[in-house]
Amino acid sequence: MRHPPAAIRQFLLEQSLSGQTVADFCDDHELKVPTFYSWKKKYGQAQVPVGEGFCKITVTVRATTGRRLVFPPTAPATTPPTD
Repeated sequence: MRHPPAAIRQFLLEQSLSGQTVADFCDDHELKVPTFYSWKKKYGQAQVPVGEGFCKITVTVRATTGRRLVFPPTAPATTPPTD
């Protein structure tokens, strides 16, 4: 069965939000696992919408410098006051 691109993107989003493994999600939705992975490759990883008031934080780990937080350019970086 062929699925339109909008339905494929919806499957990708639902799987990422479901907390299920790809195999379990595909079993529940009668999809083939290799097909699902080919969709992921073709359409990319589903972007989970970020709720209002929250920003996406990316943590990168580098062997030489340790951990670093990367904030989106629109989010001000604030630190709590110290006593």
